[in-house]
Amino acid sequence: VNAGANVINLSLSIPESSRVLQEATDYAATNGVVVIAAAGNDGQKVALYPAAYDHVIGVGAVDSKNQKASFSNYGNRSVAVVAPGADLYGPYPVPGTMGMAYWSGTSFSTALVTGEAALLFQLEAGHRKAADRVTRTILESATSLEDIDPVYGDQLGRGLIDLYAAVIE
Repeated sequence: VNAGANVINLSLSIPESSRVLQEATDYAATNGVVVIAAAGNDGQKVALYPAAYDHVIGVGAVDSKNQKASFSNYGNRSVAVVAPGADLYGPYPVPGTMGMAYWSGTSFSTALVTGEAALLFQLEAGHRKAADRVTRTILESATSLEDIDPVYGDQLGRGLIDLYAAVIE
């Protein structure tokens, strides 16, 4: 049983597979850790890593209309689910104080999915197959966007994360 982290957030993406990164994500998954990675911000149908690895939940971004954010990469090889990631209002470090700003990117979407996974781990506490159950719940509770985004909806993985459905259903 893993006594350390249950979830790893990798808000990064690279264009080519890396043996070291592949081994690290495989090791984490084998040891009961859910790995969540950003799909990238090129606005292209491209497989970036580590989001494209098996056992990694790749995350794309949607805008306020639940449509693919213009910058978000797409395609089912790198995108397992999507989450809000466009024009999110949050803290901005300013020397001597903390300001606020609007942010966009699949890294922010990845953080939301990471939070969902952390909550689900709390609900699965002690279960021998918690990581598998958390991953399955994130994927199966997502809402398809094929009707909302007819251009990209079928290329946004399982769709928009739905924390309510993940926890209640």
